[in-house]
Amino acid sequence: MDKPTFLDRRTFGITNYLAIAMVAMLVIAFIPRGTRKALESNTNNAEDWLPKSYNESVELDWFRKQFGSEAFVIMSWEGCTLGNTDQLETLARKLRVEPLTPAMAKAVGLTPHADRRIFARVVTGPEMLEDLVRPPTRLEPSQAIERMTGAFVGPPAVEGDDGTRTTCLMAYLGQPALKNNRTMRMAVERVVEIATEEVGIPRADLHMGGPPVDNVSIDIEGERTLAKLAGLSGLVGMVLAYACFRSVRLTALVLVVGIFSAGASLAMVFYFGAFEVLLLGSDEPRLGKLDAILMSMPAVVYVLGLSGAIHMINYYRDAEDVGGRRGAVERAVKMALMPCGLAAFTTAIGLASLATSDILPIEKFGVFSAIGVMLSLILLFTIVPVVLHRYPPPATSKSVQSHSASLPKWARSSAEWICQNHAWVSCGAVAIMVLFALGLPRIHSSVKLIELLHEDSTLVQDYSWLEQHLGNLVPMEVVVAVPPEMRREVNEHPEASGKHYAMTTIERMAMIRRVAERMEALGPVSRTLNASTFAPGEYDSESLSNRRTHDYIVSQAIDDNREALREFLRWEKSDDKVSIDRPRELWRATARVAALADVDYGQFVDELRVNIEPVLAAYRGRSQLVAALAAAEKQLEGARLVLLVPTEFTSNDVLFADLLREAGIENPVGGRRGKLHVVPAETLDNVTDRVRQQLTSQDAIVTCCGDIATKLTALELPHINLSNSSAPSKADVIASYTGVMPVVYKTQRQLIVSLQESLVMSTVLISIVLMVLFRGLGAGLAAMIPNLFPLVVIFGALGWLNVSVDIGIMMTASVALGVAVDDTIHFVSWFRRGITAGMSRYDAVMEAYERCGTAMVQTTLVAGLGLAVFAVSTFTPTQQFGYMMVIILVAALVGDLILLPALLIGPVGAWFPAGRPVSEEVREVLVATSGAAIKPVVLAAEAPIEEGQPAMVVETSSADALSSLEQVSSVEQPKPEVRRPEPTIPAPHTELSPASLALREKLRRFRRDQQA
Repeated sequence: MDKPTFLDRRTFGITNYLAIAMVAMLVIAFIPRGTRKALESNTNNAEDWLPKSYNESVELDWFRKQFGSEAFVIMSWEGCTLGNTDQLETLARKLRVEPLTPAMAKAVGLTPHADRRIFARVVTGPEMLEDLVRPPTRLEPSQAIERMTGAFVGPPAVEGDDGTRTTCLMAYLGQPALKNNRTMRMAVERVVEIATEEVGIPRADLHMGGPPVDNVSIDIEGERTLAKLAGLSGLVGMVLAYACFRSVRLTALVLVVGIFSAGASLAMVFYFGAFEVLLLGSDEPRLGKLDAILMSMPAVVYVLGLSGAIHMINYYRDAEDVGGRRGAVERAVKMALMPCGLAAFTTAIGLASLATSDILPIEKFGVFSAIGVMLSLILLFTIVPVVLHRYPPPATSKSVQSHSASLPKWARSSAEWICQNHAWVSCGAVAIMVLFALGLPRIHSSVKLIELLHEDSTLVQDYSWLEQHLGNLVPMEVVVAVPPEMRREVNEHPEASGKHYAMTTIERMAMIRRVAERMEALGPVSRTLNASTFAPGEYDSESLSNRRTHDYIVSQAIDDNREALREFLRWEKSDDKVSIDRPRELWRATARVAALADVDYGQFVDELRVNIEPVLAAYRGRSQLVAALAAAEKQLEGARLVLLVPTEFTSNDVLFADLLREAGIENPVGGRRGKLHVVPAETLDNVTDRVRQQLTSQDAIVTCCGDIATKLTALELPHINLSNSSAPSKADVIASYTGVMPVVYKTQRQLIVSLQESLVMSTVLISIVLMVLFRGLGAGLAAMIPNLFPLVVIFGALGWLNVSVDIGIMMTASVALGVAVDDTIHFVSWFRRGITAGMSRYDAVMEAYERCGTAMVQTTLVAGLGLAVFAVSTFTPTQQFGYMMVIILVAALVGDLILLPALLIGPVGAWFPAGRPVSEEVREVLVATSGAAIKPVVLAAEAPIEEGQPAMVVETSSADALSSLEQVSSVEQPKPEVRRPEPTIPAPHTELSPASLALREKLRRFRRDQQA
């Protein structure tokens, strides 16, 4: 009686296959709940993508602490104009009193109550205009409309008719609604419900925007894409798997492994989040939350699961063809354990390298995709063996024959051509890599939240309509902080401290107005809102007493109405006791930037700094001048100064001169009227005694230009140099640049850094693994060449074509490396088995083609076409990930089926030592399916083989083959030919005699005829 196989043996009275199945099903039972909970945690917020330690994140957190979160929903629709405000007023009235829904209250742990409302504040364009025309502002209606144009009011549809101007409603979400993306989504959906069902606005006419709408739209689009395309991908995979195996049972098995692998990776997101909260004590999960980028992860794991299952089934069919069904599963597991295990391990390394990224979505993608790959490996070696053992597929002679002839004639001819021309193939492939590698330095990145969606999506269409009819929507925040030393009451002297020029409230408002004007001078900005937007216009009078009276009245009115201006004017909140007693005053300016225009956020932020910093530098320079004059027992008011400016002076020089005049430099003091002389620098080219006397007779010579200061020093003229000022401190007026745009720009820069770091790390780690696996430094490095081929070619092409790399494209790099390594390990494993069995490198490569070439093509077809459906997604990262993966998979297949065999046959192949002695199972497979029968070493007495050299015995039993043998041999009876390959084979076929070569060709022709 035959001894039971491993799966048939019993442990504690239960067969091993049943025990494995029970454990697997116990684990699989946790997948549905974890998957559902993970989908519910879907959260997208670009502001949280960077670590809290980054300056951009620190600035954004500080801004939120001072002014609160800018979670507003902007709404408008066809016919919402200044001349038709009935629906607008009705909607505003309803939203102001709308309480938290029971579901929202439950989600945040509150009891529903009428006073707990969804929105903290609701404002409309007409209400903003009414506030501007009423006291204390008292603007003319035309002035009020001008100030609101580009923010709350759009351009007129009919020239000269303000009633045709589109207006809008802006609703700010309260804290309960901002608890998480789930409550935010409920709030947005409730707004739409009220607007359409209670106010009667057609849904097709309603247009919405703002950060909450962005996040919710990305959530919905990501979920919709996952639900719609996952099924389509599964269908494509099923059809292709059936086309490969011609077996419903095997097709179902492949799909089950892929689906369970994808589900397990998604469920792991939820369970990891529970681990963070329950065991690590976090208030909320950091990594254990799904986002739009992580939505692509199940597809990756699904593809890799399919790939592993296809390879495993091919190993099983090999084992079954040779040794029969009994024990075939165990023999297949033995053969597949090393290549499949190492392939999964190296793939996980490539994916885990993404976890080093500082960009949170990429970090999460790396962590969970690596975990998912290892989970798929576990499922592969539990589900597949159990199912194949318990429900083996029917093995017909037709399937066996077709499987034994694994390569069709055209493919075998192509493989032979590659092997025979390996030198040209290798050089050509390397030359292509070098050509495309020159494009790698040209790679640039781009990250925009709105670009995560397709141009035909609802959100993008809404943004397009709103920006056309109202103005730009993306906020860019600039906050100017004024220290207490630079503030004063109207009746206090500005130079009392002798260290700074202290400003009244109206002077500080003039400063923020100048900053806003510089911001609006930039093309992408449609309007800048700040405190001066809601203040009276500038007052111009020749009378000093009238100006001072006006300043006093306006300053007092601003101080009395700070609550009304609290959105743009606040006292700084700080934990420092000194700062609490004497806080800095924060003046906010919000620029509205185009969301859909081709705006380089990095360039825009830089231009913003270039425009604004000279304004603040002028104010700081005035304070420095006050301190310098005070040191000489002089003061700025009533002083007589010479301001030396460059010959081609700029608006910054004009601004500084205006600030000196505003400070009262030309006021009469002590019976003497001051004077500011603005002198061009060319005056210093010819300094006569008279000019020197005129210059030194003034109270001071001042310049803000370093070159002019150097020239003054050379002329030994005393002067005050304001160009060498140190970096501003908290005692100076300083600006903070924050909002989503700096965060997105930093993310954009980090994207390239993350791409470089992850690729370098994964390449190094995978190279080390291959060196250990192939037992040689040269072998590991050589095996990496075909793995780098798809990366260099595809990303080099992106550089040459000037295609921006975004998050979706960036993540494909490590996935491509993992997929390429997978096939490389399988191919090289069969190559080394052939070498170990005594084959030449040529025969070993051809045997590797026979054994895994078809499986490699099958996995590429199933995975590639399965992911190709994602290219039609309306969610941009998924779309780009889909078509990039298809391209990369094809390039990886080219590298593994063309470049790798050519390298192995050439001199590089000598770097790959023979593996461990071939097991009996592998030997049986080689005997049954190779072109030559392989036996244990046979020694010929007349020609002894040196110790350590393998021997290959070639024989046939066919009458035709024996007839052919008689034609090339004088031996009357067929005898086995003993081939003695040299330890190092310089080139294929050179060790064979002409008679042996002729014999092998006849045998190969015979085999092809039999298969045909």
